[in-house]
Amino acid sequence: MKTITKKNLFFSILVINLLSIHGISQAGSFVFAREDPIIGTGAITHPPGYTGAGGILNIKVCIRPTSSFTANLEQATKNSIATWNEQKPTSSNLLNNLPDFNSIDAESVIVHEMGHCIGLAHPNLAVGGVSGIDRNYSSTTNGTDNIYNLDPGADGIRGSTDDIRGDDDNLHWFRISNNNPFSIASIIDSTTYSLDIVDLPSSHTSVANGDRLVSTLFSAPNSESVMQQESFNNEVQRTLTHDDVATLQLARSGLDTTAGNADDYNINLTYGGISAASDCNINLGFDNTKTGFAACEVSGTFLTEAPDRHISLFSTEIYLNDSINWHYNTDTPCSESTTVTENQWKMISLPCQVGISTSATVEGQFGDDLDVTTYGTNWGIWSYNPVTNSYVALSLSDELEEGVGYWFLSLTTSTIDIEGQYNTNIDVPLAADITTGKWNMIGSPFRLPTAWNTVKLVNSDGTLLDLTDADPVIGGSTACEDPIDISCSMASTAFSFNGTSYDALTPTTGNLDPFDAAWVLVYKSGLALRLQMNASELTAQ
Repeated sequence: MKTITKKNLFFSILVINLLSIHGISQAGSFVFAREDPIIGTGAITHPPGYTGAGGILNIKVCIRPTSSFTANLEQATKNSIATWNEQKPTSSNLLNNLPDFNSIDAESVIVHEMGHCIGLAHPNLAVGGVSGIDRNYSSTTNGTDNIYNLDPGADGIRGSTDDIRGDDDNLHWFRISNNNPFSIASIIDSTTYSLDIVDLPSSHTSVANGDRLVSTLFSAPNSESVMQQESFNNEVQRTLTHDDVATLQLARSGLDTTAGNADDYNINLTYGGISAASDCNINLGFDNTKTGFAACEVSGTFLTEAPDRHISLFSTEIYLNDSINWHYNTDTPCSESTTVTENQWKMISLPCQVGISTSATVEGQFGDDLDVTTYGTNWGIWSYNPVTNSYVALSLSDELEEGVGYWFLSLTTSTIDIEGQYNTNIDVPLAADITTGKWNMIGSPFRLPTAWNTVKLVNSDGTLLDLTDADPVIGGSTACEDPIDISCSMASTAFSFNGTSYDALTPTTGNLDPFDAAWVLVYKSGLALRLQMNASELTAQ
């Protein structure tokens, strides 16, 4: 078996408003994909340990004991592991809320580098010979003329659907149905994602990537793929976008790139501590001789022959430079409290992201505030199953989710707190019934109020609907009023419980406050709810 090596050097720091790039970096949605007769542009790279067999792929991540400042890296490393395991697509994932404006967020960088070490590369044109804003173009080779053809098209935004790239060969896998990197298909394999620009939508001339400027074109502002090469002072980017998740899950469809059969796998990253153990698959730490900022150095082995190459990584090393002004998150930055009234039902939601730096279980979030020995007698939490139209009493070990509403009851007045990471936009799947509708219990995932009239519905094809699109006025009444019109997707009015009665949230009035939940009535299948983040949430500390 032939062994190949590659060094992916990551972006550097912002100095006097100029981005300094250290070293070189070859781009591509998968590490090793390139214009090479042996490897090829379609090469798919898999995490360490993958041999072609399906199942759970266990990957151990360790911090090198010989590195400096090892303890500072532990929380960020654990969080990054949980983020890649969770594989949750988000938007509005660019936050500017570090306590030190001039610092670089270590966790954001480690999430990116860990992505390289499980096989992903930059979706943008992070190559030598291309500089500045031109690096935002989507990843390609330089074609037969050996020149990168760079024309941003009519919209003037590099990396978007109307770029003109000449004979440059595409390296970025895109969603065939819409070429939208801020959406994700329900099935992710070579039937729904492609490298061939022949498969682009008819009006598109180029593959779009998950760049922050491109995000505005897809109504997903303040979003960027964590695998995009570039970072700035005072910027937090710790959650994955749809494109990050889709690329990883495409690799997970196995050697046949077909989802749902025996060679599919999933990853299970685990933290191995500060250790030099031989079974550590990804090793992380500071080494200023390896990089001026951050790098992932990988080696791989061919699993299949050309032209459809598959490569498995076997040596993966992350290096950071300790001279950078790093921000180390050693705590849980999001901590929000609310008071529950004695013997009063409350619809409740989670204003922080749980399951990353903190436990997602009922006991993990509420056990420090309420006596777990009296759970089920003095207090309890219930979820709602819209498919069966029934309530489910949660156990202490059940995990809670952001964006979902729960019923909460305590026989004593208590203060409860939720701790975790700052949330970003998430798409909450909705159950539906075309005839009678299905009630869904949704919750606010944010620390600040969210105006109900900013809510978006995400179609299965990635397009977005406003409330007035989902429930248009027809002949003096809305489409979701009886009799139901065919244009009805979801009733535009939601209902939140104030402790004694329900308040209506309409397209013109009403907010979902932190910890609030509400009922929505859904008729069209394949929808997800996206609560729009309050602009102040992006900078609030």
